Amino acid sequence: MKEGSEEFNRAVALEDLLVVRFGELDEEITGIIQPLLVLQSGELIPLLLTLSREELLMRFGQPD
Repeated sequence: MKEGSEEFNRAVALEDLLVVRFGELDEEITGIIQPLLVLQSGELIPLLLTLSREELLMRFGQPD
């Protein structure tokens, strides 16, 4: 159970960071949360702080 709650906490923290960075989360941004959670913090945080919304969506979003 601890692993599940840690994963949930990480997802909530990621959502909070995305809200601060990009404002209200839309379907496109919420769609990249799972792929982002796979990354280690050392890789994730720099990407979230440097890539634009469009760059994150291109890199982690679903192909059209």
